[in-house]
Amino acid sequence: RGSELGICDSSAQSLRKMISSALKELAQDPTVEPELWSPAYDIIKNYRVTELDLGDLLSRWLEQKLDPHGFDARNAVCQWAADNLDMLESFIPETYPRVVEEQKTSDEPIFITAAVSANVVMVLLLVSLFFTYRKRNTKAMYYVQPSFLYFLEIGLLLVTTAAWQMTVPSEAGACIVRPWLESIGYYFALAPLLIRINSINKLLASGKQMRRVKVGKRRLLLSVFAGTCLVVAYVALWTAVDPPTRRNEYEISEGLNEDGHTTVTKTAYCGSESNAWQTANVAWQLLILFVASVLAFMVSHVPPNLIQADTRPLSALIMAHFFFSTLRLALVLLHDSVDPVMSMAYMALIMIAECFVAMVIFIFPKLAANSELVEDESATMPDLYVRTTVLQAQIKGFSAWSSLREPATVFRFLECVFHSIDQVSDRKGV
Repeated sequence: RGSELGICDSSAQSLRKMISSALKELAQDPTVEPELWSPAYDIIKNYRVTELDLGDLLSRWLEQKLDPHGFDARNAVCQWAADNLDMLESFIPETYPRVVEEQKTSDEPIFITAAVSANVVMVLLLVSLFFTYRKRNTKAMYYVQPSFLYFLEIGLLLVTTAAWQMTVPSEAGACIVRPWLESIGYYFALAPLLIRINSINKLLASGKQMRRVKVGKRRLLLSVFAGTCLVVAYVALWTAVDPPTRRNEYEISEGLNEDGHTTVTKTAYCGSESNAWQTANVAWQLLILFVASVLAFMVSHVPPNLIQADTRPLSALIMAHFFFSTLRLALVLLHDSVDPVMSMAYMALIMIAECFVAMVIFIFPKLAANSELVEDESATMPDLYVRTTVLQAQIKGFSAWSSLREPATVFRFLECVFHSIDQVSDRKGV
């Protein structure tokens, strides 16, 4: 007789329980990494107490009768928990308990390789800056323009410094400084390439129209300064709205440590809340390189002359930058599917390789070129014309006048005459 649930062959029935939704919100806070969540909610959700367990607890309580202040119930529960510890531990989720251990990225082989490579490239850039200054009066440097090389070398040095920062332990201050070094460095390295290759195209066009275009140092400085102001404004907005900060990546290791705990490895890296800032940062660099690549292709037909010696390595340098920038953009776009710590190491290696290849393609050949000095740096040097038409004219009394003057004085006089003819030709549309 009686209910079937009470017969000996039936298993003990678990009591129903209610769990507050607030417990889950507290234990599994979405703002906290899942690896750091408390197991409290899962334990209570998995816990089952049967009517037999409850009867055992009540029996222990009634048998106590030790404390007149009402602590017998607690003592009974503690004794029951001690006697049923194995059963209670079965409700604890796997991988618990956990212990967090911080892992230094500087100990990883890939980060060590990147750090050593960055230091080597930085030393090479400093040496190249020194020799660029020492050889600034040679003919090779005169035609390539030392100011152009200065911008290129300083930009690559800033980029390499930013890459080196990725290899050292991430700190809050370093995380903010890195995008400044990277953005300004890349602009210093890329903007002069665009300006120079564009000037060569204008020189070709001017040869067809028999007009002159000068590649001036003033224009280079003003263009780089104006662009740098825009880059600084963008990075300042980035820093103010969504600054890169130190973040942690957590990974649960397999197996247990010597204390029987699961190890959660914590690794620090730098990042912003949104990946759009870094994506836009690489995108504008690619835009500059795309325009420069188109212009480089347009001058690929230049006949053998003084310009081509500069155009070919310049075009190769632009293509190399374009290739490496494409790799960097792909890595940024794959941010969600690539471990952020390893992504930082890959990014550092790409940036270091880009700077080294740029030195091999363009800087080292200029430093190793003929060291013949320019005879008179202050003298007026002739401009290069791709295509010209010769105008024969006679200046009355020129022979007698020039015989009493230095050659440099005569040359400057003729330069003024030709410049006046050019101005008149421009006004007349010749």
